[in-house]
Amino acid sequence: MGVERAPIVKITRPVLPGTYPRKRLYRLLDQARNVPITWVSGPPGCGKTMAVSGYVEARRIRGIWYEVDERDGDPATFFYYLGLAGQKAAPRKRAPLPHLTPEFQPSLNAFTHRFFEDLLGRLGPGSVLVFDNCQNAASRSPFFGLLREGLSRLPAGVTAILISRSDPPAEFARKRVNRQVRMLGWKDLRLTAEETRGIARLQRRRRIPRRRTAGPTGGRRGSRCSWRGREREARSPVLWPGDRTGRSSTISARRCTPVSGRG
Repeated sequence: MGVERAPIVKITRPVLPGTYPRKRLYRLLDQARNVPITWVSGPPGCGKTMAVSGYVEARRIRGIWYEVDERDGDPATFFYYLGLAGQKAAPRKRAPLPHLTPEFQPSLNAFTHRFFEDLLGRLGPGSVLVFDNCQNAASRSPFFGLLREGLSRLPAGVTAILISRSDPPAEFARKRVNRQVRMLGWKDLRLTAEETRGIARLQRRRRIPRRRTAGPTGGRRGSRCSWRGREREARSPVLWPGDRTGRSSTISARRCTPVSGRG
């Protein structure tokens, strides 16, 4: 029996079970696929990565997920891991993608074109290449220039999504002018009132366990609390925080309703 290798995090799509499906953003990403490249940008922690990951899962899109880090400033390292991602996406293609060896260095753009043509030829129509955390690449490294050249080989039906905390660098200026890049920014990523309520409901279901109590006919029914216990607790004196006078007050059992955490 063969030993199963652990997945390489750098080329593995992050998955967080039970996240709220942001269908509004999914529709925007659907519309953005009319152009070759979608650039998703926003501040840290605004949900860029999980939104795109949820979109890929919800739409059952096949392709490549690649997490950019400082190592990708070295072209040989970038092509090595991207080659592994290509093998993972198309395991039936046994021939490995080429490595960037010293003899290819003088004609780096030509090597990039051939590499991406081979890589993209292994992916089926409707596939997507996701490059996450693009802000981690050093600004003076050749990474963005190589990525621009490689994505110029995208065939019809195959698109790319680039995720970053910042806007596209100068290397993508021409593509933006030619309307080959669709921008999704903070204005699109920020939560709407409906999404906020949906996330609150999801968190409430997780944080408040439902107890099982006997019903009046002997059956089992869900109950969050014992109202008699709540009523006794509610009628006891309550000292409100910040009340320096020491006065106590009582609260009605009707107002003693569970609330979700602030999350």
